Amino acid sequence: MNDCANEECGDGCLPGDAQSTKPKLITVDRWGAITSATCAVHCLVFALLPGLISALGLGLFFTPALEWTLLVLALFMASLALFMGWRRHASVGVVVTFCLGGIALLLGRVFEEMGVEGYALPVGVLGAMLLISGHILNARRTRQARS
Repeated sequence: MNDCANEECGDGCLPGDAQSTKPKLITVDRWGAITSATCAVHCLVFALLPGLISALGLGLFFTPALEWTLLVLALFMASLALFMGWRRHASVGVVVTFCLGGIALLLGRVFEEMGVEGYALPVGVLGAMLLISGHILNARRTRQARS
């Protein structure tokens, strides 16, 4: 059975074709970019407004456990998107962008755990921005590979 959106399209696409996975991949890239952006906003808000966070009683949303969870989720989404996209476009640039983003995001979190002041925030935000860029690039390369 054909996985195309239009099963009667008659264009001969198969379940592994770019047409059948394009909507899934674009959705993964969108959610991955949203997850990475959430990480970046979370880091910035926590670093720039700690007094306000405490005053509003929002400390629950700024725990190490939540930060590690966001990091793992962002890395999982990036890995999934990369796996799905690589089969279509084999772009080394996408791989490098995702890898650099993941390493920077992880380093930022480790720096924070170690108490390395002044490096955790910029490195973590840089990592999140690279992951967002990786998702955008992955989606673009996938579209280009389809044409």
